[in-house]
This record gives sequence, C-alpha cells and structure tokens, in this order.
Amino acid sequence: MSLIFSWVSADLPPASALSAFATGCEGPAMTFDYILGGAVTVGLFAYLVFALLRPEKF
Repeated sequence: MSLIFSWVSADLPPASALSAFATGCEGPAMTFDYILGGAVTVGLFAYLVFALLRPEKF
C-alpha cells in the first residue's frame, strides 16, 4: 500500500512550489466570481423560500 502512495507523491511537486504559484492570483477576477456566486445563491434561496410559502403560484 505504501508503494502506491510513494508513486503518487513522486509525481507531485513539493508544497513550497505550489504555494509560489498561488500568490497574487486572487484579484478582481475572483472578486467578481464571489459576487456572482453570492448573487445566484441569494436569488435561488429567495425563489425556493417563495415557492415553499406560496406553492399555488407555481
């Protein structure tokens, strides 16, 4: 079993190399994604609550 894990981990770069690429990536594009995702979530929640309270409208 440890042979499988050593084979998988051998193909992955060290964690320090991964964190070097992630610095500075979250800028305006991620902020837009978070705002859009939040708006969709709030809209879907409002729709589901309204459909739960007034099912005859649907």
